[in-house]
Amino acid sequence: MRLFEAKSLSDSVALSTLASETILNCLNFVNQVHIWHWQTKQYSAHKALGDYYDGLQESVDELAEVFFGHGGKLAKSKQSELSIEFNKESAVSALKEFRDSLNQTQSTFMEKENSEFNGIGDIILSIVQSTDKLVYLLSLE
Repeated sequence: MRLFEAKSLSDSVALSTLASETILNCLNFVNQVHIWHWQTKQYSAHKALGDYYDGLQESVDELAEVFFGHGGKLAKSKQSELSIEFNKESAVSALKEFRDSLNQTQSTFMEKENSEFNGIGDIILSIVQSTDKLVYLLSLE
């Protein structure tokens, strides 16, 4: 494909909207994990949540930069309410729900017809993998 023929996210409203929603959902989840990190009383959970928070924040930054590099623009999105209390079972459930939604999004960006945007899918996959790791670490106690 020649450079002038390359697609941009702005050419695909559906992909742009999906990427924008994913970025904003991830940003909201970063805040949720940070609150859990502050609220946990168990050192191993505190450490695992802190490590996850740091990595997720970096991944969301990378995701946004790739998105903007493809000409994407953020769209308004409804933000979910943050939980102030840390409850391990509720946190694990929320993490699994977050992971599952990212898996669906990631597969869209990895489809053959969206090959120009596989980098976005790769970043989302790394978030999914780190989320799986955190779910496992929280299950060890």
